[in-house]
Amino acid sequence: MFAQAPTPTSALTEAEKVRRISQNDDFVIYSLILVGVLLAAAVVFYFLERWRRANPKGEADREAGLSLSSFREMYENGEITEGEYQRLKEKMASKIKGTPAPAPPTPPPPPPPEESGPQPPNPG
Repeated sequence: MFAQAPTPTSALTEAEKVRRISQNDDFVIYSLILVGVLLAAAVVFYFLERWRRANPKGEADREAGLSLSSFREMYENGEITEGEYQRLKEKMASKIKGTPAPAPPTPPPPPPPEESGPQPPNPG
């Protein structure tokens, strides 16, 4: 008269399958291998990123090369003089090498002002 509720045999069967898989030795071994590989990859990426951040010289070399080539183009197009190009080239070279750029020559000091005392008469 009343319909019986279906027995949870299909749900139990799925739970049984999961339990059997997790108890399988191969599953545990492969899971541990996968976790180990993922951890090793994370460590490798960590050290690569750390090395990349600690080595900014490569980035400076690339930027200096790009700007030096653009300065060369400006010189060839007549936008800057040869002297300006040489100064920029020296500045870029010193930036790459890590040495300070040579200071531009300082102009000679101005002559001392003349005294504004009584002037001798001008013969003439």
